[in-house]
Amino acid sequence: IHDLLVKDMEKISLLGRARLSCERVLEFMKHSPQVTVSVVEKTLGMSAPTARSALNHLQSLGILTQISCKKRDKVYVYRRYLDILEEGAEPLSYC
Repeated sequence: IHDLLVKDMEKISLLGRARLSCERVLEFMKHSPQVTVSVVEKTLGMSAPTARSALNHLQSLGILTQISCKKRDKVYVYRRYLDILEEGAEPLSYC
């Protein structure tokens, strides 16, 4: 997880003015790896355009994936992070 976060922060560091908001969003996504613009807006106190821009930047960098095809209320997921967390996790069998 540490290596993934370091690599993703390095990608973000190359952004200009958008860097700070993207860093805040990525930091938040360690606790909530699936978000929408409204969740980021409310939780981090960002304007909707700033939240949307940060999520779009993170998606264009290949850090986040959009998992909904809707025009509004798009859902973004930090898939590689979730994959690491879910690695080796098998459903429990009670039989």
